Amino acid sequence: MWKDQEHPAAEPAAETLKLAADPWAFWFILQSQFLNCSQPAASRPKAKAKRSQISFLAQRKEGQSWPTDTTLSEALKPLGLKVEFSSIYEKSMIGTGSILRNETADIGPGDHASPDDLLEKQVSALASLRSHFDRLKIARPNKPQLREALAAIRTATGNDQIGEKVSSGGSGIVVGFVDNGCAFAHPNFIKKDGNSYRSRVERIWDQSYSRDHPKEWGAVEEFGYGGELDVGKYDLRTGEPCGVGVGGGAELTEDQLYDKLSYELREDVVMDGMYGSADFTHGTHIMDIAVGANGVAPDADIIFVQLPQSAISENTDQASARHILDGVAYIFKHAGKRPAVVNISYNAYTGPHDGTSLLELGLDELLKPRGRAVVISAGNARDANCHEFRSVPAKQCLDGEEGRQPLLWSVHPDDPTENFMEIWYEGGKNLQISVISPDGKRVANAVGPDRYSYLKQGCSIMGAVIHRANDPGNNKNQVLIALNPTAEAAVSNIETLNKPWSPAASGVWRIEVSNQGETAVAFHARIERDDRGENPVVEQSHFLTPGLVAEGEEEGGEEFGKATIEEMNTLGGFCTGENTIIVGAYNLATKRPMPFSSLGPTEHEQKRPKPDIYAPGASDPGGEGIEAASARSANLIRLTGTSVAAPFVAGLIARRFSEKGSGWLDLDTKQIIEKLQKGGEPMESPDGGTAYAIKI
Repeated sequence: MWKDQEHPAAEPAAETLKLAADPWAFWFILQSQFLNCSQPAASRPKAKAKRSQISFLAQRKEGQSWPTDTTLSEALKPLGLKVEFSSIYEKSMIGTGSILRNETADIGPGDHASPDDLLEKQVSALASLRSHFDRLKIARPNKPQLREALAAIRTATGNDQIGEKVSSGGSGIVVGFVDNGCAFAHPNFIKKDGNSYRSRVERIWDQSYSRDHPKEWGAVEEFGYGGELDVGKYDLRTGEPCGVGVGGGAELTEDQLYDKLSYELREDVVMDGMYGSADFTHGTHIMDIAVGANGVAPDADIIFVQLPQSAISENTDQASARHILDGVAYIFKHAGKRPAVVNISYNAYTGPHDGTSLLELGLDELLKPRGRAVVISAGNARDANCHEFRSVPAKQCLDGEEGRQPLLWSVHPDDPTENFMEIWYEGGKNLQISVISPDGKRVANAVGPDRYSYLKQGCSIMGAVIHRANDPGNNKNQVLIALNPTAEAAVSNIETLNKPWSPAASGVWRIEVSNQGETAVAFHARIERDDRGENPVVEQSHFLTPGLVAEGEEEGGEEFGKATIEEMNTLGGFCTGENTIIVGAYNLATKRPMPFSSLGPTEHEQKRPKPDIYAPGASDPGGEGIEAASARSANLIRLTGTSVAAPFVAGLIARRFSEKGSGWLDLDTKQIIEKLQKGGEPMESPDGGTAYAIKI
């Protein structure tokens, strides 16, 4: 079956990688995303009209200041683009910025003639921009770590205008959320202040807005995008600043209040048919667990950062890695001198997993002061079949011969999203990547380090293999395999670099990995997460090969059983930093980790075990989720996943921070983790060690 059915006499030849930078940036170049960004919105094809800017993360050169926007923009002037750097990072080593159209530039698509010219212009400009930094990465999307919604939204009883607290804790502490959907008028987040009813949510930064935000919202100058609403100043009965009376008129409903303050409350991920629902939002549920009236820290102050929808649900538009780092920086800034805890229940699958990603380094840097914590959900990838760990013997190839199984990548038909695979392995080694399409044709052959190759169907491009040697963050080699959507409509308007692009073939793609060296080479392969669009089952691709098991273990898979090799190393893409706290999900009833909850260890030389702590992700033996607020005041919903586990820990840390004489404000992250584990309940970990769960 897997022998080439039409093996051409001249196999597809790889070309020299023309840009020593992030492979994701080169994929953007091949798609002409930088050129599309330079075109006026009216002239861009409908399919590309949303890409008005490209986000990036960067590391400045040691001993040097950040380059000015003018200097950086000069590098991109030939493309009609400019750079806006986020000024809040002026004294930091890691920062973020945007690449966007220079409205004053006299340039357009007609200025670019041949495909080679188009490619060269982008490569030259990006190389010039890259030269101003130690490292430059195009940000990628991260998605909410929900497993599923259980049962339908149900109506709760006894909800008064202000939620009744069953405990106290968190006073004087800020708990921040970088998430989607903040029901700030929900009774569980309301406090009475004299004659006014205020939200405990002090402010919201909605990153969705460009500079044209509603009049109620102010500009966020230090980041250059989005709008912020000073929620805490409003009386929630009227939508007017506190002190302005109701005036005898009818009080506003929740919907009327959100409309008046120009805040759209909706969820754009699929769970039980709730796509586009205004009755449920991920962020509200997470907030309620951590800081709601019945939550872990019901007295805490709240700051919320609203991620743009494109960063949550799409693969190549504005990426949420940049928005997450900006969101954390924003929360710490507005917390002022108050201690602060930030919850992030989002993640992706790809990345080096060794703490060297720019997002991880940026978070670590923000966490240097004491009295700060960032809590991240570990991910739900243990049973997702999106990770493979292999070793290629010297001078051999994973080609299906003599038991050397290649990577088998299953991609669904009618998938409207792109699909991505990353491979990371030791620098200085030489693996070569070949790709055979589902119809048996070899579409890329022996793509080695610092080479790339289109994946072609006839003259049309279905994707690419991009192989970079010696990433400057860890000196490892990185391979990106990118596939176009398989749905015809999703690529019908794409024609980049003046070359035709076509849908990728659906079915099983075969990835052969050969080792040209004298010693065996191990590698990790991960398929990027892609399950939060309108049809998650269709959109998420996966490996078909059965998980290999460690020596002496049985073939795995039983619930709560020992993890296979493939189930290890499944942490989210930015869960391996030095100063963040990573939370897995366990079942309150069975006292065991949930079978989907991602596992470490990290890819550091020391192989640090993760997650750091477990918290509830389900509440009964059947795995039903954690009940908390949905969005509207009369609704509750059950959700399961590491997404709902993380806010238990965020709330608990806020409680401990607020306890006078506890000493928690003097602890660094490692010491906080030790305290959490010491106060937790030991249980057997799927990796064979001991895990710890917080006590509820």
